[in-house]
Amino acid sequence: MKFILILITQLSFGGTFMSSTGAYFKDSEVKVMVAPGTTCSNAGITASDIIKYITPAVDEYWNEVTTSRLELVNGKTYSKSSSLFSTGDLCVDQSSTVPCSGVSNPIPKVTDIVIACNNNTANFSIGGGSPASVLAITLPNNIQGNYLQGSMILINDTPSSPFSSLNTEEIIAVLAHEIGHAVGIGHSTNDGNLMFWTPTPERFALGPDDVDALTYLYPKRFDGCGLFGTVKNVDPPNYFFQFFLGVISTLLLFLFLISLQKFFFKFKKPIF
Repeated sequence: MKFILILITQLSFGGTFMSSTGAYFKDSEVKVMVAPGTTCSNAGITASDIIKYITPAVDEYWNEVTTSRLELVNGKTYSKSSSLFSTGDLCVDQSSTVPCSGVSNPIPKVTDIVIACNNNTANFSIGGGSPASVLAITLPNNIQGNYLQGSMILINDTPSSPFSSLNTEEIIAVLAHEIGHAVGIGHSTNDGNLMFWTPTPERFALGPDDVDALTYLYPKRFDGCGLFGTVKNVDPPNYFFQFFLGVISTLLLFLFLISLQKFFFKFKKPIF
Protein backbone atom coordinates (compact mmCIF):
# COMPACT_ATOMS: atom_id res chain seq x y z
CA MET A 1 0.00 0.00 0.00
CA LYS A 2 1.51 3.32 -1.10
CA PHE A 3 0.35 6.86 -0.47
CA ILE A 4 1.42 10.02 -2.24
CA LEU A 5 0.39 13.35 -0.77
CA ILE A 6 0.67 16.55 -2.76
CA LEU A 7 0.23 19.88 -0.98
CA ILE A 8 -0.55 22.83 -3.22
CA THR A 9 -1.10 26.29 -1.75
CA GLN A 10 -2.17 29.23 -3.88
CA LEU A 11 -3.10 32.55 -2.31
CA SER A 12 -3.48 35.04 -5.11
CA PHE A 13 -6.05 37.08 -6.98
CA GLY A 14 -5.90 39.85 -9.54
CA GLY A 15 -7.64 42.47 -7.44
CA THR A 16 -6.86 45.35 -5.10
CA PHE A 17 -8.38 47.02 -2.06
CA MET A 18 -9.60 50.57 -1.56
CA SER A 19 -7.08 51.34 1.19
CA SER A 20 -3.51 50.32 1.89
CA THR A 21 -4.66 48.64 5.10
CA GLY A 22 -7.51 46.70 3.52
CA ALA A 23 -10.12 48.58 5.54
CA TYR A 24 -13.57 47.01 5.86
CA PHE A 25 -16.84 47.42 7.75
CA LYS A 26 -16.66 45.73 11.13
CA ASP A 27 -20.35 44.89 11.32
CA SER A 28 -21.74 42.12 9.14
CA GLU A 29 -24.83 44.12 8.16
CA VAL A 30 -24.25 47.30 6.15
CA LYS A 31 -27.01 49.55 4.82
CA VAL A 32 -27.02 51.05 1.33
CA MET A 33 -29.04 54.27 1.22
CA VAL A 34 -29.83 57.29 -0.94
CA ALA A 35 -29.07 60.81 0.22
CA PRO A 36 -32.28 62.77 0.90
CA GLY A 37 -33.18 65.39 -1.69
CA THR A 38 -31.12 63.70 -4.39
CA THR A 39 -31.99 64.92 -7.88
CA CYS A 40 -30.41 63.43 -10.97
CA SER A 41 -31.69 65.47 -13.90
CA ASN A 42 -28.60 64.93 -16.06
CA ALA A 43 -28.15 61.28 -15.08
CA GLY A 44 -31.70 60.44 -16.19
CA ILE A 45 -32.69 58.77 -12.94
CA THR A 46 -34.64 59.64 -9.79
CA ALA A 47 -33.98 58.98 -6.11
CA SER A 48 -36.88 56.52 -6.01
CA ASP A 49 -35.35 54.69 -8.98
CA ILE A 50 -32.04 54.34 -7.14
CA ILE A 51 -33.79 53.00 -4.04
CA LYS A 52 -35.56 50.45 -6.24
CA TYR A 53 -32.27 49.37 -7.90
CA ILE A 54 -30.35 48.95 -4.63
CA THR A 55 -32.07 45.65 -3.83
CA PRO A 56 -31.06 43.78 -7.02
CA ALA A 57 -27.62 45.44 -6.93
CA VAL A 58 -26.89 43.79 -3.57
CA ASP A 59 -29.03 40.63 -3.70
CA GLU A 60 -28.05 39.53 -7.21
CA TYR A 61 -24.36 40.25 -6.69
CA TRP A 62 -22.63 40.61 -3.31
CA ASN A 63 -25.21 38.87 -1.10
CA GLU A 64 -24.84 35.79 -3.31
CA VAL A 65 -21.31 35.14 -2.00
CA THR A 66 -21.83 32.27 0.45
CA THR A 67 -18.24 32.42 1.78
CA SER A 68 -18.72 35.98 3.05
CA ARG A 69 -20.40 37.13 6.27
CA LEU A 70 -21.37 40.49 4.76
CA GLU A 71 -25.06 41.21 4.28
CA LEU A 72 -25.94 44.38 2.41
CA VAL A 73 -29.46 45.70 2.96
CA ASN A 74 -31.53 48.38 1.30
CA GLY A 75 -31.76 51.15 3.89
CA LYS A 76 -33.72 53.41 1.48
CA THR A 77 -33.24 57.07 2.53
CA TYR A 78 -30.27 58.29 4.59
CA SER A 79 -31.19 60.08 7.81
CA LYS A 80 -29.02 63.20 7.35
CA SER A 81 -29.35 65.78 4.59
CA SER A 82 -26.85 68.19 3.08
CA SER A 83 -26.70 70.18 -0.16
CA LEU A 84 -23.03 69.17 -0.37
CA PHE A 85 -24.08 65.62 -1.32
CA SER A 86 -25.05 67.13 -4.69
CA THR A 87 -22.38 69.79 -5.07
CA GLY A 88 -19.46 69.07 -2.73
CA ASP A 89 -16.02 67.55 -3.22
CA LEU A 90 -15.54 63.88 -2.42
CA CYS A 91 -12.43 63.12 -0.39
CA VAL A 92 -11.10 60.49 1.97
CA ASP A 93 -11.37 61.69 5.55
CA GLN A 94 -9.46 59.89 8.28
CA SER A 95 -9.32 62.83 10.67
CA SER A 96 -11.72 63.41 13.54
CA THR A 97 -10.88 67.12 13.81
CA VAL A 98 -9.97 68.47 10.34
CA PRO A 99 -12.33 67.16 7.66
CA CYS A 100 -10.53 66.68 4.34
CA SER A 101 -7.70 69.13 4.88
CA GLY A 102 -7.32 71.52 1.93
CA VAL A 103 -10.77 70.85 0.48
CA SER A 104 -13.13 73.81 0.64
CA ASN A 105 -16.48 72.03 0.28
CA PRO A 106 -16.05 68.43 1.44
CA ILE A 107 -19.01 66.08 1.36
CA PRO A 108 -19.89 65.29 4.99
CA LYS A 109 -18.83 62.04 6.57
CA VAL A 110 -21.45 59.33 6.25
CA THR A 111 -22.17 56.04 7.97
CA ASP A 112 -22.78 52.80 6.07
CA ILE A 113 -23.08 53.46 2.30
CA VAL A 114 -24.79 56.51 0.83
CA ILE A 115 -25.57 57.16 -2.85
CA ALA A 116 -26.11 60.65 -4.30
CA CYS A 117 -26.16 62.31 -7.68
CA ASN A 118 -23.45 64.95 -7.85
CA ASN A 119 -22.93 67.74 -10.41
CA ASN A 120 -19.45 68.84 -9.31
CA THR A 121 -17.33 68.39 -12.45
CA ALA A 122 -14.10 68.21 -10.43
CA ASN A 123 -15.20 64.92 -8.87
CA PHE A 124 -15.45 63.22 -12.26
CA SER A 125 -12.39 64.76 -13.95
CA ILE A 126 -10.25 61.83 -12.88
CA GLY A 127 -6.59 62.33 -13.78
CA GLY A 128 -7.57 65.41 -15.77
CA GLY A 129 -9.87 63.36 -17.99
CA SER A 130 -13.33 64.19 -19.22
CA PRO A 131 -16.40 63.65 -17.01
CA ALA A 132 -18.09 62.31 -20.15
CA SER A 133 -16.27 59.00 -19.65
CA VAL A 134 -17.09 58.52 -15.95
CA LEU A 135 -20.32 56.88 -14.82
CA ALA A 136 -19.83 57.18 -11.07
CA ILE A 137 -17.14 57.37 -8.39
CA THR A 138 -16.87 55.94 -4.90
CA LEU A 139 -14.66 56.65 -1.90
CA PRO A 140 -14.72 55.69 1.77
CA ASN A 141 -15.11 59.15 3.34
CA ASN A 142 -15.24 57.97 6.94
CA ILE A 143 -12.40 55.68 8.05
CA GLN A 144 -11.19 54.93 11.56
CA GLY A 145 -8.02 52.85 11.62
CA ASN A 146 -8.62 49.63 9.73
CA TYR A 147 -12.39 50.03 9.78
CA LEU A 148 -14.71 51.67 7.31
CA GLN A 149 -17.40 53.73 8.98
CA GLY A 150 -18.99 55.08 5.81
CA SER A 151 -18.57 55.26 2.03
CA MET A 152 -19.99 57.69 -0.51
CA ILE A 153 -21.11 56.75 -4.02
CA LEU A 154 -21.58 59.64 -6.45
CA ILE A 155 -23.49 59.16 -9.69
CA ASN A 156 -22.27 61.51 -12.40
CA ASP A 157 -24.93 64.21 -12.76
CA THR A 158 -22.84 66.67 -14.77
CA PRO A 159 -24.21 67.90 -18.14
CA SER A 160 -21.90 65.45 -19.98
CA SER A 161 -22.85 62.42 -17.86
CA PRO A 162 -22.94 59.11 -19.76
CA PHE A 163 -25.11 57.56 -17.03
CA SER A 164 -28.34 58.56 -18.79
CA SER A 165 -27.57 56.18 -21.67
CA LEU A 166 -27.71 53.06 -19.47
CA ASN A 167 -30.61 50.62 -19.42
CA THR A 168 -32.01 49.13 -16.22
CA GLU A 169 -29.77 46.05 -16.19
CA GLU A 170 -26.70 48.20 -16.80
CA ILE A 171 -27.63 50.64 -14.03
CA ILE A 172 -27.93 47.78 -11.55
CA ALA A 173 -24.52 46.41 -12.62
CA VAL A 174 -22.87 49.82 -12.26
CA LEU A 175 -24.40 50.31 -8.81
CA ALA A 176 -23.16 46.82 -7.83
CA HIS A 177 -19.66 47.77 -9.05
CA GLU A 178 -19.67 50.97 -7.00
CA ILE A 179 -21.02 49.15 -3.94
CA GLY A 180 -18.04 46.80 -4.30
CA HIS A 181 -15.77 49.84 -3.94
CA ALA A 182 -17.85 51.10 -1.03
CA VAL A 183 -17.25 47.93 1.00
CA GLY A 184 -13.48 48.16 0.43
CA ILE A 185 -12.78 46.32 -2.85
CA GLY A 186 -10.58 47.97 -5.47
CA HIS A 187 -10.30 47.19 -9.16
CA SER A 188 -9.46 43.83 -10.68
CA THR A 189 -6.98 43.39 -13.52
CA ASN A 190 -9.03 40.52 -14.98
CA ASP A 191 -11.83 41.52 -17.33
CA GLY A 192 -14.03 38.59 -16.26
CA ASN A 193 -14.82 40.33 -12.98
CA LEU A 194 -17.42 42.93 -12.06
CA MET A 195 -14.63 44.99 -10.45
CA PHE A 196 -12.56 45.21 -13.66
CA TRP A 197 -11.08 48.68 -13.90
CA THR A 198 -12.94 49.88 -17.00
CA PRO A 199 -16.61 50.89 -16.92
CA THR A 200 -18.54 47.69 -16.38
CA PRO A 201 -22.21 48.01 -17.30
CA GLU A 202 -21.96 44.94 -19.53
CA ARG A 203 -20.85 42.58 -16.72
CA PHE A 204 -23.81 41.03 -14.99
CA ALA A 205 -22.21 38.57 -12.56
CA LEU A 206 -19.36 38.38 -10.09
CA GLY A 207 -16.06 36.84 -11.15
CA PRO A 208 -13.53 34.87 -9.07
CA ASP A 209 -11.55 37.97 -8.05
CA ASP A 210 -14.73 39.64 -6.81
CA VAL A 211 -15.62 36.61 -4.68
CA ASP A 212 -12.07 36.21 -3.35
CA ALA A 213 -11.81 39.89 -2.37
CA LEU A 214 -15.14 39.94 -0.55
CA THR A 215 -14.34 36.66 1.20
CA TYR A 216 -10.95 37.99 2.30
CA LEU A 217 -12.39 41.19 3.75
CA TYR A 218 -15.52 39.57 5.20
CA PRO A 219 -14.79 35.88 5.85
CA LYS A 220 -17.56 33.70 7.15
CA ARG A 221 -16.56 31.98 10.39
CA PHE A 222 -18.47 29.15 12.02
CA ASP A 223 -18.55 27.97 15.63
CA GLY A 224 -18.88 24.28 16.43
CA CYS A 225 -18.07 23.07 12.91
CA GLY A 226 -20.83 25.25 11.47
CA LEU A 227 -23.54 24.09 13.87
CA PHE A 228 -24.02 27.32 15.78
CA GLY A 229 -24.01 30.13 13.21
CA THR A 230 -21.56 32.92 12.50
CA VAL A 231 -19.71 35.52 14.53
CA LYS A 232 -20.90 39.06 13.77
CA ASN A 233 -17.58 40.91 13.93
CA VAL A 234 -14.50 39.14 12.59
CA ASP A 235 -11.19 40.18 11.08
CA PRO A 236 -9.85 38.97 7.72
CA PRO A 237 -8.06 35.63 8.03
CA ASN A 238 -4.35 35.23 8.74
CA TYR A 239 -3.34 33.25 5.67
CA PHE A 240 0.16 32.49 6.99
CA PHE A 241 -1.39 30.83 10.05
CA GLN A 242 -3.82 28.92 7.84
CA PHE A 243 -0.94 27.75 5.66
CA PHE A 244 1.00 26.60 8.74
CA LEU A 245 -2.02 24.66 10.02
CA GLY A 246 -2.45 23.13 6.57
CA VAL A 247 1.14 21.89 6.54
CA ILE A 248 0.87 20.42 10.07
CA SER A 249 -2.45 18.75 9.23
CA THR A 250 -0.99 17.23 6.08
CA LEU A 251 2.05 15.85 7.94
CA LEU A 252 -0.16 14.34 10.64
CA LEU A 253 -2.32 12.71 7.98
CA PHE A 254 0.77 11.35 6.27
CA LEU A 255 2.06 9.84 9.54
CA PHE A 256 -1.35 8.32 10.21
CA LEU A 257 -1.42 6.69 6.79
CA ILE A 258 2.10 5.31 7.25
CA SER A 259 1.07 3.83 10.61
CA LEU A 260 -2.03 2.38 9.00
CA GLN A 261 0.07 0.81 6.27
CA LYS A 262 2.38 -0.82 8.83
CA PHE A 263 -0.61 -2.11 10.79
CA PHE A 264 -2.11 -3.87 7.77
CA PHE A 265 1.28 -5.22 6.72
CA LYS A 266 1.83 -6.71 10.20
CA PHE A 267 -1.41 -8.69 10.18
CA LYS A 268 -1.47 -9.59 6.53
CA LYS A 269 -1.81 -13.38 6.13
CA PRO A 270 0.85 -15.10 4.04
CA ILE A 271 -0.26 -16.48 0.71
CA PHE A 272 0.92 -20.06 -0.08
